Amino acid sequence: MGNYFLRTKKEKGTASVYLRVQKRNPKLNILVCSKVSVDIQQWDKVTQDVAKWNDYCKTQDGRKVKETLDSISSAIDNLISQGIYDKARIDEVVEAVVFREERERQRIQEEEERQLQLEEEKEKNKERIRKAYGESASGIGTRNLRKRRHIYLFNAEDLDNDDIIAMVEDSPTYLRDKTTLDKIKAKAALEEEIATEEAIDDSGVITF
Repeated sequence: MGNYFLRTKKEKGTASVYLRVQKRNPKLNILVCSKVSVDIQQWDKVTQDVAKWNDYCKTQDGRKVKETLDSISSAIDNLISQGIYDKARIDEVVEAVVFREERERQRIQEEEERQLQLEEEKEKNKERIRKAYGESASGIGTRNLRKRRHIYLFNAEDLDNDDIIAMVEDSPTYLRDKTTLDKIKAKAALEEEIATEEAIDDSGVITF
């Protein structure tokens, strides 16, 4: 409490709290504005004695003022311990402490606005795609699981079978489902069975 004071001739209104940074070796005597604004009459009242100051620090406003001033003192002490006595540098850390919450709120707000703009842009792009290609293209630009490809592998006999070739051509791989693939395989198996039966004569001799 003793390190902080007001420098104003006003009796009412608000004023900034100041603190004096002093050091014997090296000799240091710097007046620092904390940029923390308080009510003048209230400050004069609560700084009369320790009990009133402690009561003030239990209030919402008082607690915030005390926490900010303590953070400022800590930041300045950290600079001093590093051998940094530059007034401009001290003012910088004071501003960093005082406006930290405000800057964080501003950062969060800017990030939310950026995300909102991205979402709006995505919706606009989707709308352009729908207008250009129809509703069926509304899924363009979204991540989909890759559809499993049902590939039919020809054997030597299939290459001589026009029916099998026609069935494969009528169902391209990217459109073919498992049911269609099973039909092709069943057709090929049946054709192979018939061909085998025809290759065997009544005497059981296999002909080529």
